[in-house]
Amino acid sequence: LYRKSSNVHSFFYEGKEYWLDKDDRTSLWNLSNSSLGNIEFIVGDNLVNMSSIKLKAFLFKLEIYAYKCYVNEFKHLRSAKDLLTLEDIINYDYTTGYPDKIILE
Repeated sequence: LYRKSSNVHSFFYEGKEYWLDKDDRTSLWNLSNSSLGNIEFIVGDNLVNMSSIKLKAFLFKLEIYAYKCYVNEFKHLRSAKDLLTLEDIINYDYTTGYPDKIILE
């Protein structure tokens, strides 16, 4: 549950946390490739307008962030297989190793 929560899957925009799932990121990436102008897109309850170049740069950073989270989640799942006692399970810190969240500017 932690790895799918806003503790991990979120970025900041105007001081609030949001997330774009893989389908949304892919759709926006495809849209940014088909336009040289500004693109309007929805983040939470905000309509954001930015150049396709700036949107691509943000999506690239967001995709790298998401991938680093994915790799970290894999490491945690792999480590969890080695936990043998209830004490090991209780003391395991599954919140470590995640990258710093990014900001949509």
